[in-house]
Amino acid sequence: MDIQSYLKQARYLDLRINMKLMQLTALRRQVLAADPDGGGGGAAALEEEIRRDIDEMAALKTQIMGLIRRLSRPEYQTIVEFRYLYGWSWEKISANIGFSKSYVREMNSRALRECGLLLKVPDEPAQNSTFLTEIPALSGRR
Repeated sequence: MDIQSYLKQARYLDLRINMKLMQLTALRRQVLAADPDGGGGGAAALEEEIRRDIDEMAALKTQIMGLIRRLSRPEYQTIVEFRYLYGWSWEKISANIGFSKSYVREMNSRALRECGLLLKVPDEPAQNSTFLTEIPALSGRR
């Protein structure tokens, strides 16, 4: 997975977390309808799995946001957030921050190179997560 794909994951994490929360709510309703006394049977294991997924996605979002905060220039942070977290076009970013589209793209390239360097420099241990295993530099460090 390249750095752009890694950053783009953040755009969908909130949606995926909300979907998992909806699954959790639906599961609880089904359990309550099937067993008004609250026994739940095997639903507890499924609920725990959903909660683990939510925790892993939240940890990944926190990790991505932390990487963006570590970028050396506020302009880099702003461009990366607009492009990869919000999916803005180069034109929209350019218009909002007052730089030409070509300059915004050049700054994005610099920011991505810096992200790549930051991912290779350990600053604290990363949490174990199945969502992080696709980027080798992240599997043991953050």
